[in-house]
Amino acid sequence: MSRTISSRRLAKGRADHIGRDLLPLAELIDRRVFAELARRGYEDFRQGHQAVFINIDDDGTTLTELASRAGLSKQAMHELVSDLEARGYVERLPSPSDGRSKIIRTTDKGERSIEAAWSAIARIEAEWTKRLGARRMNDLRRALHELHDHHTGLES
Repeated sequence: MSRTISSRRLAKGRADHIGRDLLPLAELIDRRVFAELARRGYEDFRQGHQAVFINIDDDGTTLTELASRAGLSKQAMHELVSDLEARGYVERLPSPSDGRSKIIRTTDKGERSIEAAWSAIARIEAEWTKRLGARRMNDLRRALHELHDHHTGLES
């Protein structure tokens, strides 16, 4: 016999969990970054493209390494890179260390789009610093880095 629960309170979850605190802020950052990209003429930049730009090195990165860093399959990363290449944001070049592989590197257009994204992020950080104060903002950043480092270490 199953017991009937009269309240759906548990099904809805707690209103004060950390995910509900962080998700709207992450969404705000995305909205502001993508608005700035569009304002500067990069309307064709898509959410998934971030997986490439967040993980690419200044001198270029192999597809395999990009996929590994992003936690994506090589096939999924290949599709993202091919799309960005067709749009002129990245290029594939022969690897200087391994003639059999290619490195993916940002083009000038890709670099300008990164500058636009960083500009939006800098404005957000300035607004948050004004709201919280420099000490609390630094504390927030340190705490987030600590959590990130802890969980990254657990997954290794």
